[in-house]
Amino acid sequence: MQRALDFYRRIGFVADMVVPGGDGRPQFCHLRYGASSLVFDAVATALPLPDTRRERDTRRGPLGLGLKIGLDVPDIEPIYRVFVEAGCDITAAPRQTYWCERLFNAIDPFGDQWEFRQTSADRPLAALVAARREWKLV
Repeated sequence: MQRALDFYRRIGFVADMVVPGGDGRPQFCHLRYGASSLVFDAVATALPLPDTRRERDTRRGPLGLGLKIGLDVPDIEPIYRVFVEAGCDITAAPRQTYWCERLFNAIDPFGDQWEFRQTSADRPLAALVAARREWKLV
């Protein structure tokens, strides 16, 4: 958990709450990036989480499978550098798209898939309309 907390801070998240376990290490984190938040906890935790099938499946793994976290940021380049320096799997290098200024996709050191989007104030509405048309959502 500490490695994840340190990594996410390097890409710009701010910790709102970090709850330590009995050994002093983080077992629950609530991080913020602008208006977005990221909440995660240790797989083995003393937190009173419900004993659901999803919790049991999560504990068995593989971690991160099927999840993609998307985040709009003012500049993808510093975040891209952190992912590259950490040796992360870059699944789609930074590129320009019609629905946002630039984006890239990567798997973080903990197996979670991310999409970082650099947006431009003058493109969002027209871009969403174009995306809806291309994806045949209209």
